[in-house]
Amino acid sequence: MLPEVDDDAVRILTIHGAKGLEFPITILSGMSTQTARTDSGVQLLLDADGSAEVSIREGIQTCGFRDAHGVDQRFKDAETIRLLYVAATRARDHLVVSVHRDTDVDPDKPGRPGPGRLLAGALVEVGRAAVDVDLSPTGGVLPATGAPSGRGLPDRQTWMAERDDALEAAARPRTVSATAIAAYGADQTTDEDRSRPGEVGRHGTGVGRAVHGALEVLDFTTTDPSDIVREQAITEGLLGDLRTIDSLVRAGLETNSVRRATITRHWRELYVAAPVDDADDAPVVEGYIDLAFLEDDDLHPGLVIVDYKTDAVADDADRAVKARRYRLQGAAYAVAAQRATGLPVRRVLLCFLATDGATEVEVDDLAGAMDEVASIARDLAGA
Repeated sequence: MLPEVDDDAVRILTIHGAKGLEFPITILSGMSTQTARTDSGVQLLLDADGSAEVSIREGIQTCGFRDAHGVDQRFKDAETIRLLYVAATRARDHLVVSVHRDTDVDPDKPGRPGPGRLLAGALVEVGRAAVDVDLSPTGGVLPATGAPSGRGLPDRQTWMAERDDALEAAARPRTVSATAIAAYGADQTTDEDRSRPGEVGRHGTGVGRAVHGALEVLDFTTTDPSDIVREQAITEGLLGDLRTIDSLVRAGLETNSVRRATITRHWRELYVAAPVDDADDAPVVEGYIDLAFLEDDDLHPGLVIVDYKTDAVADDADRAVKARRYRLQGAAYAVAAQRATGLPVRRVLLCFLATDGATEVEVDDLAGAMDEVASIARDLAGA
């Protein structure tokens, strides 16, 4: 099962597998790898006029093959740049590109330049048109190795104790997700997926992701969300559940909170993170808010946070149980948003979507829940 976007997890993906996704931090690896040769055997290419050019091996080629081969390589390089663009734009907040190459690389030797060199070349071209941007290559000398300190080593027992303390401190998470806080002490006795009754695993969460994805990009004033809903269903491979997804999305668009957000400043899929208090060792709580909007009725602005839920709900009692389960998750969003923006969070609404409509449940005793979130975050972080 794929992790939720605010789970404490690392996903390793190909560029094609990452299409359409976004992550707070994206690392591009393998950038220094030289592109393997694909032109060592018999090749057949078409030139601009549609004429066939053939290479049997080096030295046994038709007259126009070299020119056709050059054009073909430029197309391949352009496709690589487009793929690198897809990879780089998966980053929402931070993009890390790790590149190391020798300075004496011979550009004329067999083989094509690797993706790192292609990306660097593309950035140089951008830099020529940019203002006050220096993207020229730089070089440097590694610092000289320092002399040994000569300090005596501690005895093994002392060293082991210090090592254990360091490992224990390093293992404590400094950042705690809203989902981790919600799961803290929650009932984990069932594996049934909460998004769909009687279904377990990826299928159910796929419906939830499709609904959330549609509500993230849809115009809140639309009367026909079917095109976006269909795109999201196809993305999740759940075209057979199109009617269910469409009904849940339409229920969300009809909620009072979404209608209120339409006429004021609002933010969707908003990433928030902040320390739970002002202490130096305070853990950071983070998460993605489905919808937040500004209330400014009495000249004192405040935030309202909305969290969509696609759980199957049997009755009012069942909904109340689920609302209690999500109370701390909503309060964690409130803690992060309030401390990050300086604006008070007035309400957190759990918006339970169903095919026959939606029900909004307000998190009760929000201030007390936020205090509880700070305490749990400290417990989880070992602070």
